Amino acid sequence: MDAVDEAEHPNDLVTALLLPLASTRRADMKPLCRVLIAPRPEEGLRHLLEDAAERDGLLDLDEVPAERLRRDLVNFVSRVLRPIGTGTSAWCSLPPPSAWARRWRTLF
Repeated sequence: MDAVDEAEHPNDLVTALLLPLASTRRADMKPLCRVLIAPRPEEGLRHLLEDAAERDGLLDLDEVPAERLRRDLVNFVSRVLRPIGTGTSAWCSLPPPSAWARRWRTLF
């Protein structure tokens, strides 16, 4: 979920929806679901970030080396947006991954 901090009532969104989703467990005690949130580190959302950190579920992209982010992004896009067979991708009109993955490496 993106733009939590831009919601009309971000604290209500966190309290009423996101924290319950992130903390609810199945009968086998595994998380009911995984929640991906991309908040800015604003004061009103601090408890959300702290809760994620306490559960070992916080990944702060500012702490990840740029080269790893670059590599992971290229790998993700190569898998998800790659053209199927010899046709075009159902998701985008990029050329085959081998061509644009090399291009991305030079951009980042």
